[in-house]
Amino acid sequence: MNCLHLKEWQEVLDTLVYNIMNKEQFKDQFVKQINLILEFNAKIDQLKDLGIDLIETPLCDIPMRLFDNYVETICTEQGSDIVFGWLYEDYKKDELNTVYKLCEYLNDNKYFIV
Repeated sequence: MNCLHLKEWQEVLDTLVYNIMNKEQFKDQFVKQINLILEFNAKIDQLKDLGIDLIETPLCDIPMRLFDNYVETICTEQGSDIVFGWLYEDYKKDELNTVYKLCEYLNDNKYFIV
């Protein structure tokens, strides 16, 4: 009976370790996605400065909708609002001055669904 009990605890521990590792991979992926959309926005702004405004075109609209869908899939509604506010309205940019801090804030306050 004791061996079975220990085996069950080992399975629980293995599951926790697996989930922690997946959570770290998830956070790394989130940071990459945010950095990618920041780069995308910067390129769009550079083109706009050259007189080429793509913001209202499918070339810009489709990637933005994909990104919005990504955020809305992984975050609560309030978490999504925080991400979009951080990206486009400088929400908490003094406090959350890096993408990593944004990610940790969302994680610590349970704004991620996964």
